[in-house]
Amino acid sequence: MNNKIYLLFFVVAFTTLYGQVGINTPDPQATLDIVGDPSNTLKLDGVIAPRLRGAELAAKTYTAAQTGAIVYVTLAAGTLTGQVINVSAPGYYYFDGSVWKSIGSGSGGSTTLNTGTGLNVSGSGATATPYNVDMKPAIKFMYMPSISINTSAPGIALTRNLYGEYTAQFGTPSAQNPGSAGAPIPVFAATDLNYYVTYFDPAVFANVSITDAGTLNYDVIGSATSCSFINVVFVLK
Repeated sequence: MNNKIYLLFFVVAFTTLYGQVGINTPDPQATLDIVGDPSNTLKLDGVIAPRLRGAELAAKTYTAAQTGAIVYVTLAAGTLTGQVINVSAPGYYYFDGSVWKSIGSGSGGSTTLNTGTGLNVSGSGATATPYNVDMKPAIKFMYMPSISINTSAPGIALTRNLYGEYTAQFGTPSAQNPGSAGAPIPVFAATDLNYYVTYFDPAVFANVSITDAGTLNYDVIGSATSCSFINVVFVLK
């Protein structure tokens, strides 16, 4: 009888003493407190999470009871579906209760937002300054730089290399502000653009078309007036 009482007391005492576990410290400050040994170069500090391949992780079914679990994936899952839909590369992953998500690495990260979505960014330090950024759709088109087209005489099956005119003007601007320090204007490849003629004067031009390379085809059927023009738009693919 005494032995049983003593054993019960020992178990209770053990639970009380080790409610918090410390490694290399007699005074743990959390549920698990691990103190490294930096002075001992032969002892490699660190905590290693369970390591397994993506396929091995996919073979397991986790539930909400495992929310917060952390693993290190050594090889991406072969099929990105189900709970491992995000396991596309080696690294640390945590289980959010439904799927595994990458913890990431380094001091930065990236977030993909749909255009038109508001983004709130808060600062850090003694004073947190909020910044609201409205994510607008990126501008993906521009008007063709102005050029003159000779309409002094009628002509059939005429051509004009609009892409060449664009690169020539952007490559050698006539003037630029001192603050630009000679920085070039970005120029897109011809294959990166779609070309549109949004308007032309039908009294001056006919059979207007444009090729995938940015060459304008047209006929001149009349003389231009002060209000005659063609609008050409470049759209980034």
